[in-house]
Amino acid sequence: MLKILNFLLVFFLVFNFNSNSYADIYYQEEKKMSQEDINIYKYKMERISVKQERGKWTIFQGINFELTDLQLLKLVNNENIAIQRMKDVEGKQNLGASVALGGIGIGILGGLFTGNVIKVDNGVFYGVGGIVIGLVFVALGNMISPIISDESDHIITINEARDAADQYNIELRRRLSIKEDVP
Repeated sequence: MLKILNFLLVFFLVFNFNSNSYADIYYQEEKKMSQEDINIYKYKMERISVKQERGKWTIFQGINFELTDLQLLKLVNNENIAIQRMKDVEGKQNLGASVALGGIGIGILGGLFTGNVIKVDNGVFYGVGGIVIGLVFVALGNMISPIISDESDHIITINEARDAADQYNIELRRRLSIKEDVP
C-alpha cells in the first residue's frame, strides 16, 4: 500500500510541475527594449577600445573582436596614413633584408676561404675577416629592420590608435544619438 501511495504522490508531482514549469513562465515574459536601449546595445557592440597589457597593446571592437591598425584607420577614413606607413615599413624591411642577405653571402664566402675551398694566399685571414664582416652586416640589417625578434606588429603608435578610437566612438555616439554619460 505504501508503494502505491508513493507512486501516486510522485506521479501527481511530476505531472503537476511539468505542466506549470517555472522556466516557461519566466521566458514567456517579453522584454521590450526601447530604441534608446537598442542604440546603447549597438554602441557597446561597435565601440572601439585600445587595451594595453604588459607592454603589448591591442585594438578591440565591441567586446572581444580584435582589429588591425589598417582596419582601425579605415573605420576613421585615414587609411592613407596606413598605406604610407606600410610602404615605409616595406622599404625598410627590404633594405634590412638586403643588407642581412649580403652579410650572409660575405660570411659564406669567408667560410669558403677559411676552409680552403677557395684557395687564396692568406685564406684563413681573409676567411675570418669575411665571417666577421658578414656577421656585422647581418646585425646591421637586423637593426635596420628587425627580422629577428620583431616585437611590434603595429604601424601606428598607441596614442594614434587611441585618438582614432576616440574619433570613431564620438562619431558612433553622434550617429546613434547616445548621450555622453553612457559608458
